[in-house]
Amino acid sequence: MTTEPHSEVIVHGPDWSRLRQVFRLRGWPGIMLLMVLAYFIVALLGTIGWPQDDWNRRTGPSFAPPSWEHWFGTDRLGRSVALKTWLGARLSVIVSCGGAALAVGIGLLLGMLAGWRRGWADAVVIWLCTTLSTVPRLLLLIAFSLLLRGQTIFGVPMHGAPSMLLALGLTGWVGVCQVVRAEMLKLGSLNFIVAARALGAGSFDIARRHALPQLTHLILVEFGLRVAGFIGAEVSLSFLGLGPVDQPSWGTMLEEARLEIAQHVWWQMTAAFTAVLLFSIAVHEVSDALRDALDPRTVPDVRPKR
Repeated sequence: MTTEPHSEVIVHGPDWSRLRQVFRLRGWPGIMLLMVLAYFIVALLGTIGWPQDDWNRRTGPSFAPPSWEHWFGTDRLGRSVALKTWLGARLSVIVSCGGAALAVGIGLLLGMLAGWRRGWADAVVIWLCTTLSTVPRLLLLIAFSLLLRGQTIFGVPMHGAPSMLLALGLTGWVGVCQVVRAEMLKLGSLNFIVAARALGAGSFDIARRHALPQLTHLILVEFGLRVAGFIGAEVSLSFLGLGPVDQPSWGTMLEEARLEIAQHVWWQMTAAFTAVLLFSIAVHEVSDALRDALDPRTVPDVRPKR
């Protein structure tokens, strides 16, 4: 990927036609995109109740190793590890993607406000970012999760997935806000923004028609990074017992497998770890390819990565 020299030419936004060029010629991002879509399909099927088997039902002897009958083996209660891994995608994918969407939305709104309005708005946003950044991330997540647990917001009980999603979104927006604010400060001094102001365009119109298209690639990349990071955070919260107990998740599987490793039962740990690892790698690769394709100030390098 090569960067073009800075120019005052008005760029209205990313060129979506470059998406096909990057994904088709590189090959590897296309494979990762199919993997991400496969995870989403699995999560969607789990949400609508397929397969209908009870994941908590005993399907074989305790600690049965992987076989044709039990592909990923069974746990200490004789439950299918393969079914738990399949249904665990529902919680992990929904929580990570929902939390990432909330974090990016909050960060985008506050970052654009701080970078565009400046003054007192910028000072307040910077203070919020600095305050949240001083607290260790895991402790902040645990505190928010415990604070929300047992509460009801808009008729939705805050336990399990909703509380984790909200905790991730409310604590993960700082990095997005800082990136968007810096970009808005840079965009505010460019000629096409100054010209739009001189022609009498309102702040909302300038932000919507000129500034927001320039942020599309940043939003997509930050969303991808948040999804990959929130998968690990969701696993950590579930591992610590802050996740739901009435449905499987990759975090609770890892917590159970921690005690099984001493008994040389490795298959539940391997299944959950592999599911988390593959999804994280796929999301990172897709977000990187989207950045290369959609950044309006770069020329995509479509040569296959070695």
